[in-house]
Amino acid sequence: MSTRLIIMDLDDTIINSHPLKGYRDNRNWKACVRNLSEISLYNEIPHFIEEIRSTAKLAIATNSVSFYAEAALRYFDIPYDLLVAFHDCPSGMHKPHPFSITKCLQTFSVPPNECLGIGDSSIDATAFANANIAAIGAGWSDVFDPTGAWASIAARPSDILPLT
Repeated sequence: MSTRLIIMDLDDTIINSHPLKGYRDNRNWKACVRNLSEISLYNEIPHFIEEIRSTAKLAIATNSVSFYAEAALRYFDIPYDLLVAFHDCPSGMHKPHPFSITKCLQTFSVPPNECLGIGDSSIDATAFANANIAAIGAGWSDVFDPTGAWASIAARPSDILPLT
């Protein structure tokens, strides 16, 4: 089967948002948006997204709020097909619960075996596993957690392209 859907985490997977960690931990999303110039896009992400979007849909599943996530994606001109953010999930159903992941699958009518999940944290790995999706660890992230239940770990985004 070919990969028809890629679901990616946002923070510390697509963007290096670690400089905003204090704001994010305190859920100060307005400060995050005001300080977008302090974060950066990981190397290879624009090319990787361009490549995968030629054959698959791209969904972003994040525990961040949508106005921050949308602002960050717009700031870096990252195209995507679906964003599932914090307020899109019922209370208690944020990652590691698979709700956001299954919402992506249902939106595009894609079975789990035709999807890859990419993230940096064990929370991401658990959410993908709970949705029966192969979890690829974003080994390029400065804060990557290798203890997650990863199907594989990619040192850089281009390492994932052969899997798609």
